[in-house]
Amino acid sequence: DTHAQLSYEEILARVAESGIPALPYHADDVSSCVSKLTKEDVVLVLTSGDLEGSLEKFAESVVRAYPRS
Repeated sequence: DTHAQLSYEEILARVAESGIPALPYHADDVSSCVSKLTKEDVVLVLTSGDLEGSLEKFAESVVRAYPRS
């Protein structure tokens, strides 16, 4: 197999095992995800697509909550 990939759960577990807090993204609950962020957090999104436009909504919500100074 030339295209083996980790599952969503495996990626979250490996990041968490490294000591870096990781939260899952749920397209149907963007506001809950954004509310768990702080201004010191870094958001990393790994995806193979735009998740039906929800990533744009997520990014806009993060910018509104934490505008650049």
